Amino acid sequence: MTEKINSFLCRTRSYLILTLAMVYLAGNITGIRGGDTLVNILALLTLAACLPGVKGASRYTAYVLLALGSALMIASGARAEVWLAGFGKNLALLTLIILVPLLGLPLGYGGYLEALEDYFHRRLGERKRRYGVVMVVAHFLGAMLNLAAIPITYEMLAGRKKEPLEPRLAGALARGYSASVNWSPSMSPVPMAIHYYGVRFFELFPVGFLMGMLFGLVGWLLVVIRTGSGEAEVAAGSEVPAAGPVTGGRTYSRKLAELAGSGAAVLALVFTVEGSTGWGIFTVVPLVSLVYPLVWSAALGQVKAWRHELVNGYLSGALPRMKNEVVLFICAGFFGTAVGASGLGARIPAMINYLVGSDPVGISVVVALMIIVMSCLGVHPVVTGTAIVTSLTPASVGLTPRFMSVLLAGSWALGVTVSPFSGMSLIMAGLTGRSSLEVGPGWHLRYTLLALAVLILGLNALRLVGF
Repeated sequence: MTEKINSFLCRTRSYLILTLAMVYLAGNITGIRGGDTLVNILALLTLAACLPGVKGASRYTAYVLLALGSALMIASGARAEVWLAGFGKNLALLTLIILVPLLGLPLGYGGYLEALEDYFHRRLGERKRRYGVVMVVAHFLGAMLNLAAIPITYEMLAGRKKEPLEPRLAGALARGYSASVNWSPSMSPVPMAIHYYGVRFFELFPVGFLMGMLFGLVGWLLVVIRTGSGEAEVAAGSEVPAAGPVTGGRTYSRKLAELAGSGAAVLALVFTVEGSTGWGIFTVVPLVSLVYPLVWSAALGQVKAWRHELVNGYLSGALPRMKNEVVLFICAGFFGTAVGASGLGARIPAMINYLVGSDPVGISVVVALMIIVMSCLGVHPVVTGTAIVTSLTPASVGLTPRFMSVLLAGSWALGVTVSPFSGMSLIMAGLTGRSSLEVGPGWHLRYTLLALAVLILGLNALRLVGF
């Protein structure tokens, strides 16, 4: 009986989460805004359904955000519609996160994962390329699949014998994934900045992508400095997984070319549709995520496999696991709305001005450290990020929206890398059998500090030429 109840609750959450995303997306496509109240109520119902299933720090964070937000709403005398609007504040971001995993469905049945695994084990035998290969593959899979890229990449690296990875390669995986947070529209900070600051994706992509590459370069240089070469040092008692037999060289090469072409096509489609229509990224990317995998699967003759993955992999697997993200994003949006309604947010620019005056470098450091330090203390970056974008306008501190957007994304990327409480660190800890303190600050503290310096100096150099 208990198993049946849990199964029913799981299905209910999945349907509510998907319905919430689809209703919001339909409103964006049709331009009908009269349904805002309906979608906000739906967001509240989804929160009520998902919150009991959330465990650990995420549950306590949600309760704190709801309690503080409610206190601020009451103190400011906010009307009922303001309360309700708070629950729908972050739906644009949430819709993106809910629907983007659909892009990865064809990877499971199109032969692409096998091709990537073959590529890994051919290239991992070349010692000088190990770190770079792992980082690049994790980077671009992360841009497409978000957190799902971490276990997929790890399993490919571990090989058929499931041998444990040496720390350097596992660290390269983590850094490669997190560096994609700088520019990927499937990650949270870029869409958040676009939503709140009104910039366009194609305005942020070049500099965001550059920062992602620079973060990767910082990680590689640390390996070079420590080992005296570009290879990853093998930990004591650990070996690089042995290469498996290569059974389809030409087929695998063709599959890798198809995968690269599909990734480029997705980006080109997003750029084209966003630039030529009135739709923003919060309409374009979810819509592409819905349509493109079906077209891709039809081209492969795998529509039945797509349908199977949609039902068994996405509806029954991925969506129920999104309850933590759903709860945190809805609660963070409610708290951000409460901060704005209470007038508390207007004091943040004054606080920053008190600390560092009008110095752009000092402002950059303060904003970045707010996100990174709070992340290390267990506060999800979506909470800190929402508080910043809802209360701190770039003009109030003398910076441009583009500058603040890339600063937010870069700081977010470093926060999830070094924090022992981030989803990435917890997943890596489970995969490697090490503590999250080791795979977070233990592996990445020096990298985070150096990458932060590159972020601050790089952005402020670009600011001098108008960025």
